[in-house]
Amino acid sequence: RGPYDVATFLVSALSPEMRRDSEQELLRNYYERIVCQGVTEYDFDKCLQDYRLTMLSWFCRVVFVIASYDLGNDRGRALLQGLLDRVSAAVIDLECGELIS
Repeated sequence: RGPYDVATFLVSALSPEMRRDSEQELLRNYYERIVCQGVTEYDFDKCLQDYRLTMLSWFCRVVFVIASYDLGNDRGRALLQGLLDRVSAAVIDLECGELIS
C-alpha cells in the first residue's frame, strides 16, 4: 500500500498522542507529495483507506511476532508491548475494524 512508510513511521516512532496530533497533517503532506511527483487516479480518500489497511496489517504483524517471540527477555517484551500499545491505539482511533468484511 502506498502510505506504508508513513504508517510505519507513525506507529513505530510516535506515542499515540503525538500520532493523533500530527497524523492527518503528515498523511496529507505525504499525499500532496506523491501527487506532485506524478501519481494520478489516487484520491486522498483512497490514500486514507490504504493507510488504515496498513495499520491493520501492522497490528496483525505485531500479534504474529508476539505469538512467535521468546518473551523471556524483559527488554524485548517491553519493546513489543510498546509497539502493541501504539498499533492498537491506531487501529482503534482509525476504526480499522470496519474494514474487515
